[in-house]
Amino acid sequence: MCGIAGFWHQNKERSRDLPKLIKPMLEKIRHRGPDDEGIWYQDEEGLVFGHRRLSIIDLSLAGHQPMHSKNKRYTIIYNGEIYNFKELRSQLLKVGIIFNGSSDTEVLVELIAQEGLSGALEKINGMFAFALWDNKEKCIHLVRDRLGEKSLYWGIVDNVLLFGSELKALMGYPGFKQSIDESSLSHYFSYGYTPEEKTIFQNVHKLQSGHITTIKKNKTGKFSVSTRVYWKASDCTEKGSEKQFSSFEKAREDFEDLFSSAIDSRSIADVPLGCFLSGGIDSTLVAAFMQKNREIPLQTFSVGFDAHGYDESSFATSVAKHLKTDHHTIFLRQPDVPQLFNKLIEIYDEPFGDASQLPTLKVSELAAQQVKVVLTGDGADEVFGGYNRYVFMQDYFSKWLRVPSALRKSLQKILQLSPSLFSNKGVMKMLPEKYKTKFRQERFKKLSFVLEAKSTNEFYQRCVQIDLPQELLREKKEISLRDQAAICDDITAMQLSDINTYLPGDILTKVDRATMSCSLEGRAPFLDHRLVAFGLQLPIDCKIRNGKGKYMLRKTLEKYVPKEYFERPKTGFGLPLEIWLKQELKTWCEDILSQGRNTPFIENNVIGKIWHDMPNKISSTQAGLIWRCLVWIAWWQKYKHLVRL
Repeated sequence: MCGIAGFWHQNKERSRDLPKLIKPMLEKIRHRGPDDEGIWYQDEEGLVFGHRRLSIIDLSLAGHQPMHSKNKRYTIIYNGEIYNFKELRSQLLKVGIIFNGSSDTEVLVELIAQEGLSGALEKINGMFAFALWDNKEKCIHLVRDRLGEKSLYWGIVDNVLLFGSELKALMGYPGFKQSIDESSLSHYFSYGYTPEEKTIFQNVHKLQSGHITTIKKNKTGKFSVSTRVYWKASDCTEKGSEKQFSSFEKAREDFEDLFSSAIDSRSIADVPLGCFLSGGIDSTLVAAFMQKNREIPLQTFSVGFDAHGYDESSFATSVAKHLKTDHHTIFLRQPDVPQLFNKLIEIYDEPFGDASQLPTLKVSELAAQQVKVVLTGDGADEVFGGYNRYVFMQDYFSKWLRVPSALRKSLQKILQLSPSLFSNKGVMKMLPEKYKTKFRQERFKKLSFVLEAKSTNEFYQRCVQIDLPQELLREKKEISLRDQAAICDDITAMQLSDINTYLPGDILTKVDRATMSCSLEGRAPFLDHRLVAFGLQLPIDCKIRNGKGKYMLRKTLEKYVPKEYFERPKTGFGLPLEIWLKQELKTWCEDILSQGRNTPFIENNVIGKIWHDMPNKISSTQAGLIWRCLVWIAWWQKYKHLVRL
């Protein structure tokens, strides 16, 4: 696991000290690779590759990068892990390839030399982002893994191609300055992250998951850019349309075999290894499979909160005791937030508005004290139907659309009144205990908003975005469900949209930046591409049944952990943000909002009005909007010197 950075001058500038120019780029991502640094350059091309190494497999100098193929055609800088590299190494040994060390990087570059880039990508199983210089064709290939676990930024800025593992690497190039992309800013405020193919800066891009971008110089000496897709999730659904599952039990056995393989391959490391454990279905299943064949206790890590109704660390502790892991818990408290907030603006070098970055960073810091690698449960919701919106679509929304329009409008009016009704203490006393939740008013308001949707696409958008005040931004952007032509049902359409957007843009970005800021590697077994294909091909009733998602995972987990340990309402990585912002952190919030009065691209008087109109007890949706405003203001203050107005 590492950090990469590089540049290629369109115009040859031999008089400039090329290695000196990349030093500040590499310094920006030192946290991704504190163990080693490598630089390779070609004066005649104005080309430089730089690498920061976090040693996980083959800790010797034989794993040093940049690395060259034996035939001298390819040079690679690579961030990631190839989980089946030992099998591929054996195949290459049979055709006469001699290796200097035992790293997966050397296997990857020699596999490309033997099979070509496309052939190699078909064979490898892993997470990765890499830059590959082809000395024969005189071009650079930028490549990102199938699901987007590892990030890769690139852009042509003032006739220089820049690329790196994080946006801050590009910012480190001397003289970097770019304009704000207002459509990306709009997307950030609506969804909490910038869109996958773009960044907060114009002319700077994220390479999308499953894509290859190739840059070469044309006959006039200008850069020529082409991008192609080598893998997409929707292809799995097309191939699965003809696949038959003889029974649920046979499908469950197939899942267990695939999942065991994914766990085993991601447990290969020459350094200490552990697991994030929240006590939910996903992480508990990962921990159970990791622990079952171990002779010594697995190291597990969780985060708790000192707020009633939010702390679920006791569930993780109970699971850990049952599985007999060596468990560690850290608590995120309100006084921690201001200090962590300042770190987050540096770590997430684009505006990133998912406040669960706070506990993710906290638990990453805890784990990094004990291990160098952690396995996570990320991807299970998207692949195996875990989000509440999938269940709601399956059980209710499709039926709701068949209700006559006049009746729907009447029911919506009742729902719109529900929040005030359910805030009445007399009404609350008459309710069954299970409906007396801290989220009741917000849930009814959200339900009313969602049921106004007139299509699957509109339903999805209303589920995943914040309904912004119209006057807050000059420009608004929406996500659309993709690849629908290949899809035969609405739930799969939603899964694919999440896999293409929310998963890489939010979930994987959150975990990658938090873990790597601590020089900790995160691995997600649910994102093994074989398992993703299997999950997308499963019949819907194998994923959603009896009003609950992840049915396949639940039935598998029952073999290892009693149901009462994990069968509880899904809350996600919830934190008491709505309590903190308007109470303990009220003065801190008001100071930031006051300092941000002149922040451009947003209407600051609108933010002020939103804040002052909010009651002391605000909803998590309102808190989420305020958090995004705080992040944008702080981001602007830190990076405005790089913005071209």
